[in-house]
Amino acid sequence: KENLLAYEAILEGKDRTLVMALSGQEGLNRVLDHDYAMIILDVQMPEMDGFEFARLVKGNKQTQQIPIVFITAAITDLSSITTGYKVGAVDYLAKPISSNILRSKVDAFLEIHRTKSEMSSLLDEYKKAQESLIKLSEELKVINKELDDFVYTASHDLKEPLRAIGGLSSLVLHQAQKGEGDENSTKLLNDIVNLSKRSREQIDSLLKYATLGSNELKRTTFKTKGLLDEIFLSFKYQIHERGAELILEELPDDMNGDRSMLVKVFENLLSNALKYTAGQPVIKIGTEVIEDVRYYYVMDNGEAIKEEDKEFIFKIFKTLHPEMGSTGAGLAIVKKIIQKHKGSIRVESEVGKGTKMLFSLGEEV
Repeated sequence: KENLLAYEAILEGKDRTLVMALSGQEGLNRVLDHDYAMIILDVQMPEMDGFEFARLVKGNKQTQQIPIVFITAAITDLSSITTGYKVGAVDYLAKPISSNILRSKVDAFLEIHRTKSEMSSLLDEYKKAQESLIKLSEELKVINKELDDFVYTASHDLKEPLRAIGGLSSLVLHQAQKGEGDENSTKLLNDIVNLSKRSREQIDSLLKYATLGSNELKRTTFKTKGLLDEIFLSFKYQIHERGAELILEELPDDMNGDRSMLVKVFENLLSNALKYTAGQPVIKIGTEVIEDVRYYYVMDNGEAIKEEDKEFIFKIFKTLHPEMGSTGAGLAIVKKIIQKHKGSIRVESEVGKGTKMLFSLGEEV
């Protein structure tokens, strides 16, 4: 006990905490309590000698990295020294101990421990930075793919109605110059107006699609019924005109997501269900759990979608019904909104049963 008090007087300082034990067993009980920079260990101890204590410390994964410095009465016993190094000692000190040497050794081990801790912290930060870079790289790949699609769309799909407008305008001009204006000219002018309108709608849709990437996602929790009531009210005329039957199946009381974006999702899915059902539309809205993830769905009794078209319909300006004046942007916008929510969208479709659009919002149940 007197020796421990003497060591404490030599080694105490503001930058360290000294923990003392009077036996090997007491030391084993304490060694798991903290992150130790080093252990100063007397070879001779009651009940358990220093060698046995060192074997137990080095045999534990949690403590095996702690440096051990043995204190012995004499340093001339080579077999004792060899045993010490075998059980994990990094150094020996012989009694009587020089206070300056003891203090210097402890200071050195503390500095090594601090350096290792700093390096470990830097390594953790490096790993986190690397993970962030990998994630950012994946996000950039997605953005670049979207940018490629955007450029292709701007250079191809948007030019199509403009080319038609140019051709029809030239024809009308030619007829006017020859004094041949008639009912055919009126029809051509009407076609020009319609193509101009379609071009404007495509540009508007493209802008909506493009700005979704920069819009911040604002998740809130809100009433599911309130959201659907708002959407049904805006579709009141179309629902009445088509004689549609709306069936609300099992739905949660609350939804969590960006409310304004999810309004667009349900509006697009409901609009498609009304538009592309030939007879009386029967539309079901509900939820189901797939692999512990909640999916919301809008199901209609309309035309089935072929397996090879299930990816095609989510591409910007791609539509299975160009004759119906669709810009083909609605489902592309829906998919982008769902992806911003870290969710996914899928299609289930079968002849005679209609189509079921399901989407998740990244929620597990």
